Amino acid sequence: MKVFADYHHGGLYHYLHILFVQRLGWELFRPIGLEWAKLGIWQYSERPDTQKQYLDPVNCVLKPDGYYYWRDSAEEIDHKCLTFEQFKKMDIDLILSSVCQHEVSFKYLQKRFNPEAQ
Repeated sequence: MKVFADYHHGGLYHYLHILFVQRLGWELFRPIGLEWAKLGIWQYSERPDTQKQYLDPVNCVLKPDGYYYWRDSAEEIDHKCLTFEQFKKMDIDLILSSVCQHEVSFKYLQKRFNPEAQ
């Protein structure tokens, strides 16, 4: 199972990682790349510095599997990240919005690219 969730708080994302990755053995992804904000899908903040903080892949490592990974040193976990182009090509099983700003845009993602996703 593949889960796509937003990231805005280290502790909450750590909990999602514990539940989906460690406990259930699923894959957990989050958005990376400023295209998410430019397209109006990532709406947590309109501030360019905040968008860069959460979406800029400059602090990520692109690994041989083709995914960007961001190390959360405070929570001691690696975030597996998807660009918008990767998301469009992937079958996602669950799309999870943890902030109200993403409810409408994540529903659009589900309807447009992964209609079978919950």
